[in-house]
Amino acid sequence: MSEASIDQRVEAAKRQLHAFREAALIRVDVDVLNQSEPKVLASVFMYGAADAVCQHYQLSEGATAGVALCLLHDFGLSHKSAATLIAELGDLVSEEQAAHDALIEGGQSVLTWLAGDALAPMKLASLVKVWGNSKNTQSTRPRAHGVKALPRHITLDSIIQSTNRLAITNAEGQALLVYLKTAAKNGLDICLHPMMAEAGKEAFDDGVLVLSSVDLDADFVFVKIDGGRGLFGRQKSNVLSYVGHVSSDELMPGTSFRGLAIALTSINNIYREVGLLRGPAL
Repeated sequence: MSEASIDQRVEAAKRQLHAFREAALIRVDVDVLNQSEPKVLASVFMYGAADAVCQHYQLSEGATAGVALCLLHDFGLSHKSAATLIAELGDLVSEEQAAHDALIEGGQSVLTWLAGDALAPMKLASLVKVWGNSKNTQSTRPRAHGVKALPRHITLDSIIQSTNRLAITNAEGQALLVYLKTAAKNGLDICLHPMMAEAGKEAFDDGVLVLSSVDLDADFVFVKIDGGRGLFGRQKSNVLSYVGHVSSDELMPGTSFRGLAIALTSINNIYREVGLLRGPAL
């Protein structure tokens, strides 16, 4: 059997996302959904679903953006609003914990649904109810387009509670050792956080890696999460990154990576920015 073409994969993704959207809206309180905050967060939830399905079909970033644009338009956003949301999504997710969590929930819900759990899309209904009630609390609020919001911190516990993680493999562990040795050779003080010594192999089995740097006065958290299955059933994964201070529960979301080795080398960019590294480190 020949491999499906890009057009066939795009159409398959659109069909599945259309069905997921329909199922997700069955129990949603539409009046609450149409309020400003729930609508933005629900749209981020849907984008998370689109991204997960597009990764499942191994679609490019451009194709993923096109599929997400169609889904968000079907969800009730104008083409302009959908395009703006997609363009600003990186900043929104980095600055707002609620948006960060909504993105992850959308991806996990659609993957659980694809795995056979017919009730998984109903997660949106419970989230919309929470978002609608948050106006009377001190929760984060999505910013209006073009208006910067103050960064919000995320705790390691909240990251662990909101992610579906995969174990860090032996090969990834070897890549970590190579990175740490090379970093030390280049005069970088990046090392395993003390909590990793306490947790031992359990942390790696739980898909969590925490590094620390005295020179940068920062901790770096990497979380390996379920990225769905490829066309031939191969397990896929993504690595979420966070920077801040674990001991004081002050972490900020960073970039998402396709692999741990690439995620680790991103630390080098910070060393370069502060003048502690010149040229390639790996």
